[in-house]
Amino acid sequence: MSPATIRSILSDLEEIGLLSAPHTSAGRVPTARGYRVFVDSLLQLSPLDEGEFSRLRSSLDTGAAPSPCSEAPRSWSRP
Repeated sequence: MSPATIRSILSDLEEIGLLSAPHTSAGRVPTARGYRVFVDSLLQLSPLDEGEFSRLRSSLDTGAAPSPCSEAPRSWSRP
């Protein structure tokens, strides 16, 4: 990618409000909206497939995966 292409992309991001240039020589920094877009892109969740959902459901129904919180009181009472 050429430097001109990168400058063009940064200019486009600035035009749509995702970056700002506080000073000519300071470079560009993300705006609040830019940070929001970044964080939202990290948090894309997808639904579990049926097999994974069934495996988790059965482990919860049988008590195979106890919560760490439910185990703590028993460990506190041991001498």
